[in-house]
Amino acid sequence: MEPVINRFMKSSDKYFSSFIDRKDRTNIYHNSDSIKKSLEGVVKRTDLDKALNNIVRKDDLETIATSIVTTLVDSIKKEIEGNLKDKTNKQTKAVEELSKENEGLRELIASQRKMIHELQINVKDNRIIATQALQMSNYNQQYSRKFNIKVMNFPELPRKQR
Repeated sequence: MEPVINRFMKSSDKYFSSFIDRKDRTNIYHNSDSIKKSLEGVVKRTDLDKALNNIVRKDDLETIATSIVTTLVDSIKKEIEGNLKDKTNKQTKAVEELSKENEGLRELIASQRKMIHELQINVKDNRIIATQALQMSNYNQQYSRKFNIKVMNFPELPRKQR
């Protein structure tokens, strides 16, 4: 017991320890045992030093965070570029198909315009011919009626019975 007490005391305290009676020494011994038991679960400096060495430093965190963010950004860029290429290819194909269809429709419209123009010319010619035919028929009808005789007081028979 005494060596334990002496180990914790300073040289000036050694003089004082000689005056401590035996009963006080026993109490101190019991108190030191209880202190030792209560300190058993307490973390020691060596444990703290080991834990400190294992703790990630701020620079390490920045490096880790930067690498994670860079990796995520690169993977997102690749995914976006892939999706963009797919959609661009689809749009390009659609535009090419629409261009081909548009060209076909332009050719169809051109041929129909040509046909319409020809039909308009035919309509003009037919109108002229029809007008001439009408004039001729009117002239002929008037000429043929000049020599018709109308008999009065006889009912006119329908054309089917004639």
